[in-house]
Amino acid sequence: MTLVVSVRVPDGVVIGADSLATLAMQHTATASGPVQCPKCGEEHQVSLEVALPRGVGTLSTLPSALKLMPLWDRFGVATYGNSMIGDHSMFALVQEFQKEHEFGDLEEGANGLGEWLQRRFAETVDIDNLPDDSFAFGFHISGHKDGHPLTATTRVGKLVTTRLLDGFGATIDGETSVVTHMWGLKKAQPQMAATYQAWSVSDAADYVEFLISLTANSQRFGLMVPTVGGAIDIAVVMPQNSFRWMKQKELAKLLLEEVGHGHDTGEPGATADVSGSSAS
Repeated sequence: MTLVVSVRVPDGVVIGADSLATLAMQHTATASGPVQCPKCGEEHQVSLEVALPRGVGTLSTLPSALKLMPLWDRFGVATYGNSMIGDHSMFALVQEFQKEHEFGDLEEGANGLGEWLQRRFAETVDIDNLPDDSFAFGFHISGHKDGHPLTATTRVGKLVTTRLLDGFGATIDGETSVVTHMWGLKKAQPQMAATYQAWSVSDAADYVEFLISLTANSQRFGLMVPTVGGAIDIAVVMPQNSFRWMKQKELAKLLLEEVGHGHDTGEPGATADVSGSSAS
C-alpha cells in the first residue's frame, strides 16, 4: 500500500514516500459437501472454488520501488496502492505520461494524470464491474498555485476523484492508520499540535521521515506483512515551482538520469491506500 506524506510550510511543500512493494499471490481453495436441491429435494455433492483473502499464500516484499518523482520539473508526485498496471510500473507510466502531456496548473495536471492512468488501468481490468467507491491506486501532486502551497490527492478506480488541500498542514494517503491514530492522540493534548506555519522545509522533511518511519517500525514489530518500509525518498517543491531532492536513494538517481531528469537530482541534503487520505 505504502504511505505518502505532503507537508505544506511557508517556504515550500515537502513530499515523501517509502520504497516497499508487497506482492501477494491470489490463491483459491476448493470446498465440497452435500447440498439439498430446493427443486427435487435430493442431496447432491457440490464442489465450489473460493478465492482466499489477499495476503494468504506466497508473499514477497521488494524494498526499492520508486514512488516519488518530479513531474514536469515543477511538481512532485508520489504514488500509493497498486505499484503496477499490467507490465508497467507506476514510475514508468508517470514518465510516459509527462512526455506526452504537459500542464502548468496543478489541479489540471492531477486530473489529467488520473484520467490517463485510468485508461491504462481499464486495459487490464473491467472497471465497470468495480464498486463506485473503490480505488486501486492513487497519488499526491504537490506544488504551488499563485505562490500558495497546494496538494492534490487523486484516487483512481472505476471513478477518478481529486481533492485539493491548500494552506499550511500535512496530508497523508495509503497506509494511514498509525499516523491517524497518533493525530487522534494529539487532539487530546493541544500543546502537541504541529505548528506548520512556523516550520522550515528542514522541519517538514524531518516530520515526513518521522511519520513514514513510525508506520514502518510499527508494522515491523507487529504480526503482519509490512506494507511500508525500505528507503524513504523526500523532496521539496519551492514556491517558484522548482522540484529539488532532499533525500534520494541511489536507484532513483540512476533511473531519473536515464529519463532526462539528471539536472534536477542534486546531492541529497541531510534531513536531521482501503484507507483514505487524511490531513492535519
